[in-house]
Parts: sequence; C-alpha cells; structure tokens
Amino acid sequence: MTYLTITEYRQMVKDIIQFKNQNGKMPDVAEIKNKKISHENYSIMINNVNNYILDHGRSPQFVQIQ
Repeated sequence: MTYLTITEYRQMVKDIIQFKNQNGKMPDVAEIKNKKISHENYSIMINNVNNYILDHGRSPQFVQIQ
C-alpha cells in the first residue's frame, strides 16, 4: 500500500481546490508523488480523513492512497 504524509495530503487537497477555483470543477485526476489518483479515489481519501478528524479530534499522520 502507498501512503501520503499529512503534509503531502494537504498539498494534494490544496492543488485540487486551486484547480477547482480556476476551472469551476474538480480535476479528473490528482497527482502527488508521481502517482495519479482518480477523482473517485481522492474523494474517498478526503472523506476518510474528514471522518478521522471528527472521530479522533486530530489529523492522521498518514493517509492511505486508495
């Protein structure tokens, strides 16, 4: 399995939001650490991290790439 550090994850989310602000839609693919992550998979990742924060009151140290 491949993981992102929380810093790498935050950069990915920042890039996704920046793309959305410039283009009016979410990107089909996010790229981080030379890995391409589909819209479906990065959406799942974001949802999982948000649920983790709600359950534990903090960010995870690592995020699994779906």
